[in-house]
Amino acid sequence: MKELKSLLESVDKSLGTMSPYVLQRSRELSELPLDESLDPSDGLFYCVRFPEGWELYSIRFDDFGEMVHPDVWEEFVSPLVAMKWSRVLKVSVPELLREVREYCYGFPRGRVVKNILEDQRIYFSEIPKQISRNRIERAFGLINPKWMRDLHEVPLKYERDALRKLLKIKETWDARDTGMRGW
Repeated sequence: MKELKSLLESVDKSLGTMSPYVLQRSRELSELPLDESLDPSDGLFYCVRFPEGWELYSIRFDDFGEMVHPDVWEEFVSPLVAMKWSRVLKVSVPELLREVREYCYGFPRGRVVKNILEDQRIYFSEIPKQISRNRIERAFGLINPKWMRDLHEVPLKYERDALRKLLKIKETWDARDTGMRGW
């Protein structure tokens, strides 16, 4: 019972504060007209499959500080995934969140990095066609960055398949088989 109470408080905290804000901020940044470009920022992004379709979920380090994908998934993305899918699947948010939190490497993702020479690079996995590269570039204030496919950013097959089964998603996306769960 204590564990459930703690989980509920965590869900309330995440859903009540930052998760919707981060998604909205991501939308706003990626939809800015080209002439209103932001200062470039390092960061991370997820391409998340919600019941309504694919959404870009970007975290700029100048907004949130430096983070890693598992932390972004746990703190921001998984609570929102659980909230949105719980309505469709008719399960409780805490119940779904408990399972969804396990799969931070299941959806397409990427990272934006500036090196010492101010070269901008986006390391990515396959991006769903519903999310354009331009939208990702705008979210991070980038102009003509180098796009580099990175095996590290490719979803893990085990986690992709687990999310598809859990959320009853029929479509699939690129993933790699590590031969085991996780790394």
